[in-house]
Amino acid sequence: PVVRTVPIGYNATREFIAEVAKLAGIDPAPGLAADQSHLPWWSRSVDSSSLTGKRVFIVGDATHAIAAARVAKEEIGFEVVGLGCYNREFARELRAAAETYGVEPLITDDYLEVEAQIAALQPELVLGTQMERHIAKRLGIGCAVISAPVHVQDFPARYAPVMGFEGANVLFDTWVHPLVM
Repeated sequence: PVVRTVPIGYNATREFIAEVAKLAGIDPAPGLAADQSHLPWWSRSVDSSSLTGKRVFIVGDATHAIAAARVAKEEIGFEVVGLGCYNREFARELRAAAETYGVEPLITDDYLEVEAQIAALQPELVLGTQMERHIAKRLGIGCAVISAPVHVQDFPARYAPVMGFEGANVLFDTWVHPLVM
């Protein structure tokens, strides 16, 4: 028995706690009661024109990209229009996730392929690596860095996790900011 869920996002964090508790043979209720995330409330309360149906292209380390796609679609209400990764070790998992969203998976180590795909799809938001930050800037598209490789300017000078309940809050804030600005 292994834990399969990466605790990125509100729903995945709840599933992760339940999986760990089951493996440990303990009640997950105390861990679930520690829920301090505001993401579900924010997602429902922010003006829907700022979030619902916004087209997002996601690329990066496969585990981050797959988790980000789930959060984007299920928790924030974005439309995933592209999903890709640079690491072939998780190609099977990324292809399965892409199928879930009805998009063609992009598995490549060529950032020019990624740029061409972003330019063709014209999303309203790119969630990617440092490379996609530069690509999105050239194309006039909002972007948030979700995955390595990253540079020091991508890290806030504050407590900013990406996993767990507080991480869900950070993701919401980081991803929505480029859209509302």
